[in-house]
Amino acid sequence: MLTGRLPIRNGLYTNNTFGVNAVDLPDTIGGLPAEEETIAEVLAKLGYTNKVIGKWHVGNLDESFPLNQGFHEFFGSKDNRMGPFTEDDYYPNPPVYRDDKMVGRYFEREFFMNLDTGESNMTRLWTEDALVFMEENRNNPFFLYWAADGTHTPLVAYNDFLGTSERGHYGDVVRDLDFAVGQIMAKLTELKLHRDTFVFFGSDNGPAGWKPLKGGSAGPFLCSKTTTFEGGMRVPGIFWWPGVIPAGKIERIPTNLVDLFPTILEITGGEQSQPKKVLDGQSLWPILIDQPANSLKKDHIFYYRGTGLYAVRVGQYKAHYWSWNTSPRVRLTISKHWNVLRMRLFSCKFLHIKVT
Repeated sequence: MLTGRLPIRNGLYTNNTFGVNAVDLPDTIGGLPAEEETIAEVLAKLGYTNKVIGKWHVGNLDESFPLNQGFHEFFGSKDNRMGPFTEDDYYPNPPVYRDDKMVGRYFEREFFMNLDTGESNMTRLWTEDALVFMEENRNNPFFLYWAADGTHTPLVAYNDFLGTSERGHYGDVVRDLDFAVGQIMAKLTELKLHRDTFVFFGSDNGPAGWKPLKGGSAGPFLCSKTTTFEGGMRVPGIFWWPGVIPAGKIERIPTNLVDLFPTILEITGGEQSQPKKVLDGQSLWPILIDQPANSLKKDHIFYYRGTGLYAVRVGQYKAHYWSWNTSPRVRLTISKHWNVLRMRLFSCKFLHIKVT
């Protein structure tokens, strides 16, 4: 999302054993390289003030730190929410930063997460900080990357929402997140910025399939996060800009988070300062403002997991290079079904695909 490039291009994947992910664990020695250009760096050149709040999680290297990747302000953690840990554990609790200063750790003091009760004020802290940032920059162009992680394990919510959902604790967490998003949107309207602000809400992956009773649901789609099946890849994507993007429109063209980079470039008039870098995303602006959908070229969509190419989609058809031995040998389209397709059925379609 930040670079408009797949992880296999921008250096966020290695050959380690944990999901071949270069940044997942606290001691993983990887991160977003300095030579990669983020959307924040582009917007900074256009005079935007940029802030990231919440989960950064693109590396522990100095060059990967938000303030070295185009952001002017940072309130959050470089890691995921692993823990809590004790003095006898290998890892300490993940640190929380205010800009370049560590101001605490997850699970401790004001950043507490009570795993027995499921209570935490983390989403509330992220939200209050976002409201202050928007207030302070109401007269200036700004870019806010609000990466709330309440729906990621361990699942925690503000006390006001505990026990309020028919979906159990996960539903409580979603209600907490929903309330927070509502506060941010209301603030934009209060500041009279809503007609000048492009808002996107989305998720980075599908639900955790190993927590079916305490996690999200992919509905009819197969499998969950860490896979390239539809349940791991299909997530909500909501665009909002009153008076510019038509309300209530549903677009069924496949899109990806990498498309946000070129979309924001087109909206702001920004340009890549590194034109030799290949962008995997395409601007979604034409379809957002009701221009012909064929202006997007989505001939082939490649699904990587780490350095491995696991699946390819062409139009309504998707082929996996991996499947269970019991996978049904049937021909189906994912426009109507969620089952994956046998690679052999579509070998003729993919003979001439060239990956550059």
